[in-house]
Amino acid sequence: MLIGTKLDLRVPNSEKFVTTSEGRRLRKEIHAHTLVECSAKKKINLNQVFEEAVRSVEKKPSAKPKQCTLL
Repeated sequence: MLIGTKLDLRVPNSEKFVTTSEGRRLRKEIHAHTLVECSAKKKINLNQVFEEAVRSVEKKPSAKPKQCTLL
């Protein structure tokens, strides 16, 4: 899961900040489940961050059970 923080500080048409399209590109590059942009200060998308975190864990492929080996 990739989280973009400080959404409230983003200035339109500014090269100083990461754009949503750049975030989507990075999400694909690192194989993240989803991208959520949020602002803790203005409480924008905070619930979505936690909901997507739970979804990410639920969709995680289950690992094969490990076998115990005694030497």
